[in-house]
Order: sequence, then C-alpha cells, then structure tokens
Amino acid sequence: LTFVIPACEPYPDPDSTQESCLPEIMDFRNEGPFDVSSKKHGRVNVYIPQSLPTGCRVPIIHLANGTFASCSVYASTLRHFASHGFIAACYENINTGQGTQAIEGINTVIDEYPDMVDNKFGFTGHSQGGGGAIMGVYRAEQEWGDTAIYAGFGIEPAHGFGNSPFNLRKYYAHIYSPISMFNGSRDLLVAKSYVS
Repeated sequence: LTFVIPACEPYPDPDSTQESCLPEIMDFRNEGPFDVSSKKHGRVNVYIPQSLPTGCRVPIIHLANGTFASCSVYASTLRHFASHGFIAACYENINTGQGTQAIEGINTVIDEYPDMVDNKFGFTGHSQGGGGAIMGVYRAEQEWGDTAIYAGFGIEPAHGFGNSPFNLRKYYAHIYSPISMFNGSRDLLVAKSYVS
C-alpha cells in the first residue's frame, strides 16, 4: 500500500514552497527512518513519528476502517505511515462511510499535537472506510476550505454500505482535491453493486 502526500509547509499557507523537513524517500515499501509511538485520545488511535527535526510540521493521514473491522486491524499500516514522518490516525467506529469520523480524527490530532501538524491532510480507508475516505475529503473541503491541502485514496470503497447510502456518490462531483480509488477484488462482505 502506497499513499504519499507532500510534507511540511507551515500551517496554514497551502501556497508556500518551503522545502520539506523530512528526508527524501523514493521507496515507501520499507519502514521509514522514524521510531513510532502510539496513543489513544478518546476513540482516536494516533501513531506519532519520534525524533522529528526541531520545528518540523508533518501531514496527517486518517485511515477509515472497513465494516466490522477495528483500527487494530490496520495498526501495521498506520505504524508504517508514521515511520515515514506522517501522523497517522484512525477513529474507532464500525460505521465510517460518512467521512465524519475522519474529520473528528483529524480535529483530535490538531488539538493534541498543534505544534507537529501542518496543513496537509490525507484520507484513506478500506471497504466502507474507502468510501468514508472520499467523503472525508469532501467534508474537509467544506470545513476547512482552502486553508489546507487534501488527498484521498479509497481501497475497494463500498460507497453504499453500512451508514454510507448510495446518495453520497452525488457529493463526489463536488470534490476538487485529488482522489483515487482502487478496486482489485470483491471481499466476502461487500456486494459488487457497492464497489462499482
């Protein structure tokens, strides 16, 4: 799994061209150079890179879990993101398709680590959480406008599963940030109509 967004502009200027404070990495398949600690803030699991350069601000990636899964299922992925210098978060909830938990998760990270985060927010997720990742981008644009930069990546997004009704698709046309979806196969829970 690869999910990359640019790193480290001062908050909240999305037009800044400041160089990244993180080391350049061309291959994200291996663990990154940072040790990782984890904490839970309410329902939000957060993975934090350790020993960042002084004053370094880093992007947040929120991962939305699939239906009936928990954040712990994705712990190795979240830890991997953080090892490359991202703050990775996952809001613990079985219904993630609306994208609202992603916004709450990012707000929690901003509140808890205000001196570490910059203005780049990535959204990813699997199954229902894949749809929730895309809706997270939509909701972020509505909430924060152009004070931040967003990107979304839905893995086998189940657009109409759980509490994510099909009519959420109508919002996709109103997303201005880059998003992508990957559908490689159907799992045993999600019907073809949900991912097509």
